[in-house]
Amino acid sequence: LNKQGVSAMEKKTKKAKIIDILFIIVVVMCFCVTSLLLYRNICYDKVIVSGTSMEPTLLNGDYGLMKTTSGAKKSIKRFDIVIFKVDETDTSEGHDIIKRIIGMPGETIRIDVDGEIFINDEILEQSFISDSVKKATYRSGSVAANKNYEIPSDSYFALGDNRAASSDSRSRGAISKDNIDGVLKIIYKHCDNDGACKSISTKWY
Repeated sequence: LNKQGVSAMEKKTKKAKIIDILFIIVVVMCFCVTSLLLYRNICYDKVIVSGTSMEPTLLNGDYGLMKTTSGAKKSIKRFDIVIFKVDETDTSEGHDIIKRIIGMPGETIRIDVDGEIFINDEILEQSFISDSVKKATYRSGSVAANKNYEIPSDSYFALGDNRAASSDSRSRGAISKDNIDGVLKIIYKHCDNDGACKSISTKWY
């Protein structure tokens, strides 16, 4: 072969290598995308916020994803936002409820008349709500109102961030671990009452 022929063969070889590399990149990307979609579909479920009980943290019409794996449910921490089933005999909501975890299993909780929450006799800092909202935490006659309430070892005490407009553990009592569907991880979209939707700055929890 002359130099021209060798050069042409080298160009073809280089071109073939580039095509092979691009093909591998495409295959890897497709695999990654497919894996992510499968992971999302298996491990996450859609959440649509309905009502005002979690304002201003969550707004009516917010869309998000909750993690539904057994690992996520077993590793719930204080202040996590969870979605849980209501008792089958309770028809006041008509859907699952979204609230914030305040008391952990086995703890003793008390809410005083100023709206302060005590966990095992130690005051709980609640930087995510205002002082005026905090005062609305107290409801005369409700669970843990000015008295110690021991949270069962298989349950959590959950409250809405909008304390004046939330039906939560103060009236329902502690929520069973078995009733928790998932833990909120992300809010990514908002739809208004007219059905107009828009993407919003992603909020991670």
